[in-house]
Amino acid sequence: MTQLHPNLTKEKWNSLSKDKQILNIASELTRAKHWLGQDEKQYAGNSLDRVLELADLTIQNKNWDKNFFREFLRWREQVGTLYASAQAGIEADLLLRSLLNFLPQ
Repeated sequence: MTQLHPNLTKEKWNSLSKDKQILNIASELTRAKHWLGQDEKQYAGNSLDRVLELADLTIQNKNWDKNFFREFLRWREQVGTLYASAQAGIEADLLLRSLLNFLPQ
C-alpha cells in the first residue's frame, strides 16, 4: 500500500495524544461520509484509505491500554468492511459516532 501521508512517521504520529489521533481519523472519516453521500466512490475510497492508514499507525502504538486497543481493532475491522463493500453513508456515520466514543467525556 502506498503511504498516503508521506511526511507522517510512526514516531511523529505517536507524539500526538490519543485524542488528537482520534480526531484526525474522524476528520478523514467525515470526508469519506461526505463523498459517499455524493455517490463519489473514488473520493470516498481515497478517504477510507487515509482512515485505514491512520488507524494502522494508531494500532502500531502498543502503549494503549488493552481495552482501548481491543475495541479500536474491532472498529478498524468495521472500517475495512465499509471499504470493501462501499456501503451507503449511514454506515460511515455509525463508524464516526463509534470512533468519537473513544474520546473522554
